[in-house]
Amino acid sequence: MTDCVLPATGSDPLLVVLLALLVLGTGVALVLGVRRRGVSGAAIVVVALALGAATAVVSDARKAGAQECPPETTVASTAAPTTIAATTTAAATTTTVATTTTAASTTTTAAAGGAVPTPPTVATTTTVGVPDLMPSLAGPSSFRALSGAQTYTLTVTNVGTAQTNGPMSFTVTVPATGSVPIVFAVGPGWTAMTVLGDVDTPTTVTITSAPPFSIPAGGTSTLTLQVSWNTVGGGQFTIDVTLPPGIGGETNGANNTVTPPFVVNVTPFP
Repeated sequence: MTDCVLPATGSDPLLVVLLALLVLGTGVALVLGVRRRGVSGAAIVVVALALGAATAVVSDARKAGAQECPPETTVASTAAPTTIAATTTAAATTTTVATTTTAASTTTTAAAGGAVPTPPTVATTTTVGVPDLMPSLAGPSSFRALSGAQTYTLTVTNVGTAQTNGPMSFTVTVPATGSVPIVFAVGPGWTAMTVLGDVDTPTTVTITSAPPFSIPAGGTSTLTLQVSWNTVGGGQFTIDVTLPPGIGGETNGANNTVTPPFVVNVTPFP
């Protein structure tokens, strides 16, 4: 290892050495002169001064020949950031998560590596139920005149997907030949009004629901028709049942009529 000293701030080393030699020589001459005269104390003082000067000169010379120490360097230690990258790929989307750690804090950054996919559009279909009424008729297709009232069953079925709503009304028409049949109708939830016809005008029965009566989806409502033939002669009549469009809130009118027409033959008495 090479010794070093701080940068010298004194005189030129060569000049110092020359001065030291001059001082030393002068001191020696004085000592010799003093000793001849017998003054030993002064000689000692002069020699001490000369030695001190010589020592200073040698020290200064060593400093002058030594290598100058380099300036102090402060070394700062910094923890290198550590980066951990994780990449996750799902379908067509890439997400990169980068974590940077420093000596003071930890920062987590999430960045999207691609366009965020748009969620698929789900079509939702809401079906609203509607009622659908269909009439049917059952009873004898013939009877004898003056044999009393004949019973016919009129059934109204809701084949739709919702119960009926609002008041309902329809008409039963009974055209006849040979006589005028007398018709009455009755049924729970219904009221009926009969208008007797003649040889030229058919008998009609207007049937109306009584609020808050309704027919549920898949349900039925039954009415009873009483038909009498009060003459001895025979004849024929037809029971026509047709429900008006939109009755009870329905939208299908294709099945609103009893088909085929319900025809009844009346034989003469006796």
